Amino acid sequence: VVVVSACRGCGWLGYVTRPSEVWFDSFYAQDWDAEGQGVTVDLSKCDQHPITKFVPQIAKPGASVCDVGCGFGVALWQLKQLGYETYGVEKSSHRAAVVTQAGIPVSAYLRGYGFKFDVITAHHVLEHAHDPNTFIAEIAKHQNEGGTLYLSVPNQRGEPAMGCLLFLPHLHSFSVNSLGKLAMRHGVWLISWAKRG
Repeated sequence: VVVVSACRGCGWLGYVTRPSEVWFDSFYAQDWDAEGQGVTVDLSKCDQHPITKFVPQIAKPGASVCDVGCGFGVALWQLKQLGYETYGVEKSSHRAAVVTQAGIPVSAYLRGYGFKFDVITAHHVLEHAHDPNTFIAEIAKHQNEGGTLYLSVPNQRGEPAMGCLLFLPHLHSFSVNSLGKLAMRHGVWLISWAKRG
């Protein structure tokens, strides 16, 4: 039985019943993007990533940047070329291998690093997190004082409830209000946002 709930106070929408966190960890490590496991990625030929457009606006080259859910490492590779100190978090083993081959450190978990970062990014990752509270709390622990968090999630207006129901990995759907309340709970302040769609 699938149960979806919505918060009248902040606008969050998501699954109440769902597979366990252990199941999702295994899914992302091995089964997620299974058809892409044999793909060779030439990072030098990828289009500019949105993260690469954002980071230079808020941090100078030399700053440490960790991309959580970094995929094949497109944003990190591009930022590295611009002089940033880059690190990745990626649960997919075949994607992490591409990042490592590009000379960028990668861990399956943010807690795998024993230090903090100037900028932490998560581009279309939070909606996949089993527990958004734990996700943001972990980020807050690994952020330098005065650091910046870049979050990008599907716009709830552009991804209605039925879209969420038909795609299990999107466990959560956020409004600006629900994102702001979630962030503030962990001492992270929403200072700027842009809505599309």
